[in-house]
Amino acid sequence: MLLVTIVVGGLLAYDSFESNKRKRAELAFAAKKNWHWYDEYDRIQIQYNDKLGKSILRKVNMHDNYVVYAYKTGDYELVAMVKFIANCNPNTSIETSKKYSDGKPIILKCNEEGDALKYVATWEGKDIDFV
Repeated sequence: MLLVTIVVGGLLAYDSFESNKRKRAELAFAAKKNWHWYDEYDRIQIQYNDKLGKSILRKVNMHDNYVVYAYKTGDYELVAMVKFIANCNPNTSIETSKKYSDGKPIILKCNEEGDALKYVATWEGKDIDFV
């Protein structure tokens, strides 16, 4: 009985250790500053941005190497950005084969560090559901 208790306790401790390790890796993924859980169940993170003077939400997809960021402006515009982790030439643009409904191509921009492509979209209006 004692041996079973020790084995089960060890397995539970190891599972807890691995779970915490995965959570720390997710919070640190593609980040220069510390992120915190806004909604751990739905895997949504939050960070206060001094430059913007507001909090930003993000959701990480480590498996596919991208992060989605979102915040609302003072004019109630919803701004969303997707950051694809990939090597690229700094400050360049890539025209994708995808097109907007008006036929214009979707453009991805490489960041200054050359380690990610980004795409930003903005929606105007107060009636947009932030979540």
